[in-house]
Amino acid sequence: VAVQVAELLRGTRLSPALVGQLKYGDWTHVSADALQSLLRAMIDMGHGKTAISMLHRRMEQADAETELWQPMAMELVKDLDLIRSREMPNHYWQKVAALLIADRPREIAAAIFRAHAQPEERPKNWFLQHERAVVNVLIGCVSRDPDGVWQELIPYLWPPQEAVWFVSGFPAGVIERMPADDVLAWVAAAPAEQVPQRAMLLSRLTDKLLTDESLAARIIDVYGDKTMVAEAFFSRQVSGGGLGPVSSRWGKLAQELDHVATETNLAGLCRWAQRYAGPLREMVKQERQREEEEDLLVRSGA
Repeated sequence: VAVQVAELLRGTRLSPALVGQLKYGDWTHVSADALQSLLRAMIDMGHGKTAISMLHRRMEQADAETELWQPMAMELVKDLDLIRSREMPNHYWQKVAALLIADRPREIAAAIFRAHAQPEERPKNWFLQHERAVVNVLIGCVSRDPDGVWQELIPYLWPPQEAVWFVSGFPAGVIERMPADDVLAWVAAAPAEQVPQRAMLLSRLTDKLLTDESLAARIIDVYGDKTMVAEAFFSRQVSGGGLGPVSSRWGKLAQELDHVATETNLAGLCRWAQRYAGPLREMVKQERQREEEEDLLVRSGA
């Protein structure tokens, strides 16, 4: 039956909805060769979303066939449409990726980067940072091969006019799991006039947590005396929303920078934190005045 269906798929243009019904069938007792023929036809005819759900079920049910299915599974895991899908196929993509991630982390990460790097081909409002399942797979790739994943990321970080689009919507903190010494070496290896640009770009990718071990802290320590870099990392700290009065947010951040300046062993980070704690306190005063004025207006019924 599987072979006949494969021939039908190749000879007749069938709708995705109709082909999708095949995933509800029981293909447990179909030979691996016959099922492979069917799934190959599905993939070739553009029905990868159905193919990956059927392949996932087979790989879970037949552990002995895992090696046999790896090439086809990897092909589907690297499919950009499946990575970007917001439907059930993305669930199966995650499951199949999890079965391969131990052996092929760098390849999987490279596919995720490609999916994110083509904004004109992404679904509307699709940003990697919001796709938790895909981010989890990427984090798994980094944990298994941080050096390899970093090498795959490098080409997307330069030139700046292209990199700025890539870092927009990229999940913050993932780069913190990559080898910090290699990341810093990439910044330092640039011509002198490009070093601040590279450091600024990384401010968009790093976590806000400033411990001495964090990548952000180490970049600030080395390059934080450069105004462009200092301003970029300060903007990173104050970006994003929050609950409660804005003055409270700025006050809390000022206290955090005071703590960083007191506790850090990194001289450059200490100078940077001291430099921006003062302006934050001025921002607190301005916001409190504005909030008080707004409160008076509300009470007066104006």
